[in-house]
Amino acid sequence: MLEWLPRVFPGITLRPALACEITPYGVLAARQDSTVGLATQFAPLTSTALQPSVKTPNVLDRAQVAAALRAAISAVAERGRPLPGGRNLPANRALTLIVPDATVRVLLLDFDALPSKRAEALSILRFRLRKLVPFETEEANVTWQTMGTGPEGVRVLTVIMPREVLLEYEGLVREAGFIPGVVLPSTLAATPLVGAEPTLVVNHNGTTLTTAILRGPELLLHRALDFSGLDGETSAVEAGMPSTLAPNLPSTLARLPRSSELRAREEAEDIRQSVSVALAYFEDTLATVATELFYIGAGTVEAFQSMLGDTGVAVRNLGPAPELPSRTVPRSLLAPVTGALLNA
Repeated sequence: MLEWLPRVFPGITLRPALACEITPYGVLAARQDSTVGLATQFAPLTSTALQPSVKTPNVLDRAQVAAALRAAISAVAERGRPLPGGRNLPANRALTLIVPDATVRVLLLDFDALPSKRAEALSILRFRLRKLVPFETEEANVTWQTMGTGPEGVRVLTVIMPREVLLEYEGLVREAGFIPGVVLPSTLAATPLVGAEPTLVVNHNGTTLTTAILRGPELLLHRALDFSGLDGETSAVEAGMPSTLAPNLPSTLARLPRSSELRAREEAEDIRQSVSVALAYFEDTLATVATELFYIGAGTVEAFQSMLGDTGVAVRNLGPAPELPSRTVPRSLLAPVTGALLNA
């Protein structure tokens, strides 16, 4: 799994036992607990508190987001333990921070070859990314993973995030008294829950819809559709999809101011179109028809199934149902934090 490990933790091989996802809906913190299973806490945010993107600021109401972050994490974080002699063993303050997909760019890049030395490979990747992302690449955080090699070359899954955006989210975690030991984008955080069979994942994270297709550990498609443009336009960031299958965007969105009800109807139509394109790509690439998709996001799988209409595809939650001490957190939101904790 792709992740950033800050220099203060050069030897980390396992992720922290605490995970936290910041979404436009709110902050979800989770920790594996031997007594209660998965301990979770969700702190909601108003719709104007966070606007994820590759530009700063993402956090529009810092006091509200910081308070939600502190409340969610503190509710599930482990406590320090007393030791003989009156001393205390401090609690581990490291966590896996999960950021919205809109804050990163995920791309599948093909190369004839890629150097084995990290510095050389990074230089080549930054050069290639200059024309592919709408921000400066030299100071951005870049991580990558080989998806496969063959006679045609090597395919590399690459994730890039503007440094100032990363620092904005990490700063919130540090203000809450914790350390961002690992940083993951939302959809990639959930992928350890995917089995060996080809799988379609749909992540509706605020104003962004991500469709991803995986075949075991191999990512075949990662496409993020953003609905947040103030002028009513949408933008698509695609990895792995040929232009012949990509829709013309914006599709139904007008350039004129619209009511919230109209925006909601238009967004639902574009979500249906985006899922339809992913289903077509699934069939074209894997020579089989998808019979189910796995949903991540607010609401329920039933509501998302109803919104999609009659597609012939069953909508399900991703991953096994965790044992929760309470049912206050919708199961459809749990996949990213659950996936991030798998090797904790």
